[in-house]
Amino acid sequence: MVPPPPVITTPTFPSQPGQPDQPPPPYSCLTPFDNPTACIPTDASGTPIDVPATARSAALSLHIPEPAIQIGPDPARNKWNMIPIGFPLWIWTTEPKSLHATTTQQGITITMTATQGPTTITFGDGTTITCHTMTPRAPIITPPPPSPDCGHTYQDKADYTITATTTWTIHWDALGFTGSIPITRTASTPLHVGELSSVLVQGP
Repeated sequence: MVPPPPVITTPTFPSQPGQPDQPPPPYSCLTPFDNPTACIPTDASGTPIDVPATARSAALSLHIPEPAIQIGPDPARNKWNMIPIGFPLWIWTTEPKSLHATTTQQGITITMTATQGPTTITFGDGTTITCHTMTPRAPIITPPPPSPDCGHTYQDKADYTITATTTWTIHWDALGFTGSIPITRTASTPLHVGELSSVLVQGP
């Protein structure tokens, strides 16, 4: 059976939020047979606006932060500015875990929600892990335990680069259309891993 053609009507649209003194542009409402709740407006020339493309463009312009990498224990808190070989290292990030925004483009109101997914950590020594949760380390823990969900222990002294790549999903909603866009954000931080040696000092 051939599907029925789209129905074109001319609805009345209220003024857009934040633009009370500007009348709405002329719209035609294109209702697809498979999505009767969707209303596709036209631009000033009368050409139907590609709502999904407009929403995707808005979603990609949403500012998503890079991972704010934290290392525990903090190597900056010791005079050598390093992590000893064999010491359990904890990794976590402190950026927001979700973001919400609303924008209006070409008269279309677009709602966006960005949700953080797993973070992949590379430690520079050939080790890569994917962390679905990341527990912050308390400043002082005795004896030092390994991280319960996102950590590593270096076995060789060297200067390493820790890289974190976080996957985000941006969900958008506009005029009855919805969609999702996966994106990634990456950040790196240097880390010096050294060896501590005990020295016996003869008393007087």
